[in-house]
Amino acid sequence: MKTLYLICGHEWKLLTRNYGQLVILLLFIAAALYAIHYGNAVIDGQQRTVQYIRQQNALEQQALIKGLSADTTTAEGMAAWEKAAYPSKLRFFLNYYAINEPQPFAKLSIGQRDVNPYYLQLNAQNLYLQLFKSEIGNPRKLLAGNFDLSFVIIYLLPLLIITFGYNLLSDERERGTLSILRIQPVPLHRIILCKLFFWLSITTGLLLLISLIVFVWSGITVGSFSYMAWWMLIALSYTLCWFGLLLLINAFNRSSAFNAMSSLALWLLFLVVIPALLNLSFTNEQQTDPTRLTDFIRRRQGLGESKPEKQAVLDRFYRLYPGYKPTDTAASARFFEFQAYSAFVTLLDAEAKPSVDAYYQQVWDRHQQIADFRFINPAVNTQNLFNLLGHTGLEDAFHFRRSIAAFHRQLSHFCYDPLFAGRMMTKADFNHLPAFDASPPGIDTGPMLKGLLSLWLLTIITAAIAYYRLRFYI
Repeated sequence: MKTLYLICGHEWKLLTRNYGQLVILLLFIAAALYAIHYGNAVIDGQQRTVQYIRQQNALEQQALIKGLSADTTTAEGMAAWEKAAYPSKLRFFLNYYAINEPQPFAKLSIGQRDVNPYYLQLNAQNLYLQLFKSEIGNPRKLLAGNFDLSFVIIYLLPLLIITFGYNLLSDERERGTLSILRIQPVPLHRIILCKLFFWLSITTGLLLLISLIVFVWSGITVGSFSYMAWWMLIALSYTLCWFGLLLLINAFNRSSAFNAMSSLALWLLFLVVIPALLNLSFTNEQQTDPTRLTDFIRRRQGLGESKPEKQAVLDRFYRLYPGYKPTDTAASARFFEFQAYSAFVTLLDAEAKPSVDAYYQQVWDRHQQIADFRFINPAVNTQNLFNLLGHTGLEDAFHFRRSIAAFHRQLSHFCYDPLFAGRMMTKADFNHLPAFDASPPGIDTGPMLKGLLSLWLLTIITAAIAYYRLRFYI
């Protein structure tokens, strides 16, 4: 223990006298603080958008329902009454916003929330034509990603670790002190490990400080303690992984220049080369192109004009959805035209569903194939873990899509029930408006532990090889 204190004290003096390292350390802290601000600004902006569209949607729905009491002696009143009273028109004018609420840790890892839509205007019309609507995004921004705290940890923290520890052993040889260390009663490999422990402690303390700042800044309370613990476990596991890799490079006892170049090459390999190669290997533009799928859905617009053609569509619809088949055919006949169109829209979605499911399955398969290489890519693995924690990954985007499909069925039923029964809407109907709920599931410990296990295995393997070389070959 005394040896550890002496070495750590010596390293601390070197750090305080090395203005280059101090400047790099301050720059890293500044980058982390800006990343915290950026993450909060992006998610706060999304929350303001969510609050605004919710307020507007509530006002629109109130105005629509108010139409049931409108003065039908005027043209404006009659139009307002028809929008609310006719279920066939209500399908068009009763709009909802399906919203994927940002979770607290999304401020730390924005993930794919800037790529996948987090809200969608929805009514009882075609589901997939609404689902495949998207806003225009800046391709350069989407390519660059977000400068959030997860970005700083994944991309910049390894560079800071390299700055600290690329010359743990080579510096002693280049300063002429290695021969002196060899004759000390303390083994050389233990001295190197003590130096590594010092820099690991500095990095861990810095991570704890930054994490405390982001928790307070982002309004994350102790009620999210389990999320905080997962965050620290992921960040520390990634840090240990890089220290293990750096120790392995030092264990080959080469020059400081060689160690620095090798460390930077390793950074480029994990952060740039491997992700690019994986994206190229598992990208099939023809299989995952949504444009063809949208064209497939749009081409099937159009309903026959004759009554037999419309009746044929209704017969097909009733075979698939017998619950909508009216018992009072006389009352139902008054909405025949709108029933036929509604049946056609529903059948169109049913016809498109296999293709849509196949498209999303291809996207998911590609995601899983890349995930299978997490062992050789700790950076992508860690990013995926942060996204799982923030509910900002592809898994949560798929959960949101499934929630949209389930809610669309509720919304369609709300309009179809009176439509196919041949009756008008009443105030009592609007007391049972469907409500959208896309609450994300809790932390899925299975994928989290699997990803962490990959980091731990890589750390253990590299550290074991490095220790063996330091112990027996240096």
